[in-house]
Amino acid sequence: MYCSRAKPADSPPPSFSHTLMYTCVQFVCSSTCVSHSPLPLDHILYPSLYSCDTMPPKQDNVQKLLAAEEKRNKVIADAKARKQQKVKQAKADAEREVSAFRAEKDREHEAYHAQQRAAAAAENAELARQTDVELAELKKLTDNRMNKVAEMMTGLIVSVKE
Repeated sequence: MYCSRAKPADSPPPSFSHTLMYTCVQFVCSSTCVSHSPLPLDHILYPSLYSCDTMPPKQDNVQKLLAAEEKRNKVIADAKARKQQKVKQAKADAEREVSAFRAEKDREHEAYHAQQRAAAAAENAELARQTDVELAELKKLTDNRMNKVAEMMTGLIVSVKE
C-alpha cells in the first residue's frame, strides 16, 4: 500500500531502475497515516512530485525543528551545568584532601623538629655536664699545683742561704 499520495500527471515516466528498485521507508504523513510499505525509488527521490493532503505544513515542521533544537540546547545546558557542578565538587574535595595532607605533614614536621630540639637539648646538657666535670678536674689540678707552688715559695723564703 503506497499511502494516499497521488502521482501528478506531469511527472516524468518512471525509469526501469525506479520501477524495479524498492525500499522500505517509513513515511509519516500525519499521526494517523503511517506507511511501512515498499515504495518505488522515484517516490523517495522526487518527494516534491507527490502530494499528500494529510502532510503537515512546512511551518509546522519548522516549529518542530525549533522545538527540538530548543530541547537539545536545554539538554546540553543541563549537562554542562551538571559537569560544572561535578568539577566544582571535585575541586572542593581535592582542596579538602590537600589541606588535610598539608596539616598532616605540618604535624609530622613539627614532631620531627620537636624531636630534633629535644635531642639537641639532651646533647647540650651532656656537653654542659662534661664541661663541668673537666672544669672541676682543672680546678682540682690547679689547686694542687698552687699548693705545691706555695710550699716551694715558702720553702725558698724560709731557707735563706747562709
